[in-house]
Amino acid sequence: MHIPLALMLVLGITFALAGLAVIIWASRGARRAREFDRRSAVVAGQITDLRYVHSRSSSGEDRSYFLPMLKFRLLDGQTMVTEAMTGSDPAPGRPGD
Repeated sequence: MHIPLALMLVLGITFALAGLAVIIWASRGARRAREFDRRSAVVAGQITDLRYVHSRSSSGEDRSYFLPMLKFRLLDGQTMVTEAMTGSDPAPGRPGD
């Protein structure tokens, strides 16, 4: 099978541009992560509640886990309450921890 030279050139340029776009996208993400790390601080927090989550995957597999509700105070004194992005079973702690 013979592939025309012009098609090979177009495909080569297309893949090179796609690769360049991925490199730019990844470097921007890395820069944002570094900026977040630079501005962030570790603060003490507390588990205020646990939410039990039961879900079923598209393959029919059951999954259950606990998501903690967290309360913490920012450096400027503002109190934040949020739900953790990840959970576990057994629970990662108890309310008050």
